Amino acid sequence: MADIFDASINASILGTGEAEAIAWLERAEQQVLAAYASQIQEWRSLLQAEHGCWCGPGHRCEEEVDAMDGCCHHHDLAYDSLGVSADTMWTAAAIMKTRDADRTLVACAAASGAPGEDSAIVTYRAMLEQIFIARASIGDLLATI
Repeated sequence: MADIFDASINASILGTGEAEAIAWLERAEQQVLAAYASQIQEWRSLLQAEHGCWCGPGHRCEEEVDAMDGCCHHHDLAYDSLGVSADTMWTAAAIMKTRDADRTLVACAAASGAPGEDSAIVTYRAMLEQIFIARASIGDLLATI
């Protein structure tokens, strides 16, 4: 998994040279990321949990098992189209670049609940929503730098 400050990966995602990415990363760390560093590390650990084929890092099978798994599948496809993977999603540039995809995931997951769902799915959905809406907000802050 890539480090949040990996200059070459951030440059690739930003579409800039490494020197420009390093300058942006320095501003990002000072203005935004220092305040969230421990929280981001915790989220990285929590999101190792899996649900269905598509929720969690990568995917384990092809067929969506339920509506929330479908939301995760579409989120993965959105990340793919942005050039972001499970390995690079926690870089500063990826947090900024994926904020719309993260908001879409949160809205989809919130609408995917079904009566009588297993408590583990309800708990997973709540965690997913909390992490990705906060991640999108951090992305918004990064976009102002």
